[in-house]
Amino acid sequence: MNVSTRLRRTLCMMIALATLAACATTSTTRLDASWKAPAASAKGFREVLIITVSPDEFVQQDVQQAMVRALQARGVKAVASGAYFTRYTAAERQRFDQTIARSGADAILLVRVMAADSKVVTTAGQLVNFNGVPYQQVTGIWNVAAATMDPTQYVPPNDYQQVTIHAEASLFERKGERLLWTARTRIDNAQDGDYRKTAGDFVRLTVDAGVNDGMF
Repeated sequence: MNVSTRLRRTLCMMIALATLAACATTSTTRLDASWKAPAASAKGFREVLIITVSPDEFVQQDVQQAMVRALQARGVKAVASGAYFTRYTAAERQRFDQTIARSGADAILLVRVMAADSKVVTTAGQLVNFNGVPYQQVTGIWNVAAATMDPTQYVPPNDYQQVTIHAEASLFERKGERLLWTARTRIDNAQDGDYRKTAGDFVRLTVDAGVNDGMF
């Protein structure tokens, strides 16, 4: 095999590996469900305060800012609390209550991560064409033998960590702390890519659901 052929096959293998990785770990966000209290209406609140709870303060900061922009674009006066909560303790409960008490908002939008599931996923081995495109999983005896005889056209199995996040946004009327509306989303392959895009997708779906339910 000459140098140019080896180089071409090496490049094809790199393309195949990148293709398989991208297919296996593309982040997707979808709305699971939304609910509105029977007596809830599209009343115009004077101000909506955004409060977030999740293990990551950086994500909370971006979600708060993105949520404010999205709601303001819908004509809702929303403000970021700038308070980030990562755990449930007595001290944090006190700070939570103080954050609301210092605000002039008459509605609270509480955004929280309910659960994060993690599991190891294995992708099957693949045979690839010379252009690096996978065309068959390596499962049969002959394919395994072929992969051994020509390893330059074989992409081995790959293990990766798959993370699924379940998040929720709930709108409360400050007076009486009455729950008016809630929406739940599911983020698959949350470990992949820029978390800002994932946060943006979550905010967009949540606000759209609120608009569809007549709450924003």
